[in-house]
Amino acid sequence: KLSFCFAHTIVVMVAIGPAGAVWSQFANLWFFFAAIFSDILLIRFCLCMGFVFLILNAATGLPLYPDVFVATGWPEHTIFLDLVIWASITGAFHVYSIYLHLKDEARIRFDDEDESVWRFFYRRSGMHRLEFKESLRRAEWVDFKAGDVIVDSRNAHQYFHLIVEGIVMFQSEFNNVASDPRLLHSGDFFDLELGNLFGVRMGFESDTFEATAKTDCRLLRWSAQDVGDMARLAPAISAYWRNMMLYTVSSELNRSHRGATSTDAVGVPEDGSWLEGGLSRDFTRVLDENEQPRRQGFFGWLRSSLAPFPPLGLRHTALPSTGIMAANRMHQLVKCMDELEAGGASKVTVEDTTNGEYGKIMRRATKRQSKSPRSIRRQQENGVGDGGVQNEEKPTVVAVLHV
Repeated sequence: KLSFCFAHTIVVMVAIGPAGAVWSQFANLWFFFAAIFSDILLIRFCLCMGFVFLILNAATGLPLYPDVFVATGWPEHTIFLDLVIWASITGAFHVYSIYLHLKDEARIRFDDEDESVWRFFYRRSGMHRLEFKESLRRAEWVDFKAGDVIVDSRNAHQYFHLIVEGIVMFQSEFNNVASDPRLLHSGDFFDLELGNLFGVRMGFESDTFEATAKTDCRLLRWSAQDVGDMARLAPAISAYWRNMMLYTVSSELNRSHRGATSTDAVGVPEDGSWLEGGLSRDFTRVLDENEQPRRQGFFGWLRSSLAPFPPLGLRHTALPSTGIMAANRMHQLVKCMDELEAGGASKVTVEDTTNGEYGKIMRRATKRQSKSPRSIRRQQENGVGDGGVQNEEKPTVVAVLHV
């Protein structure tokens, strides 16, 4: 009986019903477990078990105390079909998700060469075997002889390279200023501008660049499209690649210090053969005990997963807006380069390329494309360039950039 100061009286009659039988109690217990664990696999498993007991409860007529297993207040063999159907459908999603989670944890084996590359990725980025398998599936092995041109204006921005073995001489040009030639060794990446696709602005912009094999080289490379796919495929893959980009840039910066010695991922100086084109220690050295992925027992897993409340900022994105914009610009530049090289670009006026971000990307694309041998041949065929007679009318066709 509830009384208020305005002399209004409200009478509420509540009848407490009997407790649910054993199936209902077990269902609620498993749903409680799902609320106190933080590991997604444990949560899915607890939800599955909860739905199993909900199905048993509905299939036995929703028994209430004093009934224990089967309801006696209904005609014999009464089941609540709608509850069985809903619980079965919802539970099936959780069962399939558990299968996918367990599949992710399955042991993955590589051949000797791929295993050495996984060790390199694991040491420098923390990448696990599953994510490495997905990354490796999109890569291709390529070999070059000493003196071969690996990248020039013809295929700039088409591939992202990892030097597994050998030495590469790299030189770039930006705003008509050429950089000093640099030697890249085993464990180095190029062209780093494609690293912008992973969602952190790295820069390393260039109008053109060239990479030449100084020794026989064995490389692993990804196309620009594959790099973009890896950035969007799964959060873990792009996060590992961002770790790798951070390691790569910091390693290059450390090597710029006077007297600095090139080291592997644990700080041990590289072998002398590395300077002559040999493999980095991160490829060749077997994981020692301290580097092995940490494993814990079943009860340790339960204890570490016991966290009923989410950590701070769980739903927040880890990507800065500047990185997302850098990735979008890189996507557009690659797309524009492909259109220009294919000769299938639509017509836009020169004025359209003079203002804003659109114009900046377009100018870079057209400048880089104009240095390619194919473009030079076209200019010569049209009477433009060295030794030719220029057309009186300036061309207004540049390209189209879809934004």
